Amino acid sequence: MTTASAGSVFTCMQVGERYFMGPLRGNIGRASYDFNIEIYDGFKGPGTYQSGTEVTPGSGVASLTAHMVPTPPEHYSPDESKQLVSGVGDATIVLNNDKHSGTVDASLSGRSGKTHVSGTWRCPPE
Repeated sequence: MTTASAGSVFTCMQVGERYFMGPLRGNIGRASYDFNIEIYDGFKGPGTYQSGTEVTPGSGVASLTAHMVPTPPEHYSPDESKQLVSGVGDATIVLNNDKHSGTVDASLSGRSGKTHVSGTWRCPPE
């Protein structure tokens, strides 16, 4: 995904100790995807975050996730079975001082396969 735009219901914000970015909508080849970053626990502002812990011990849900899901035509719901998600220990997110840009380095996997995402990201203007 070399360029992206704001997907539907886009957000780029802190809520308490959580941070949400996405969806960024872009293409990989001819397929469209929504990409999201979510820091579920312990957000403390700009810095480096790694998916080294679980939100709830034993849940398998990382405290930080990066995920992609194929984008369907507007009148269909996304097919969550094709979602690719980072697991515990599989993602590093850097959030810059502006809280609207940074870098991502994440291994994503799901029922539909595996991929690696790395590079810079920026929230679209509001």
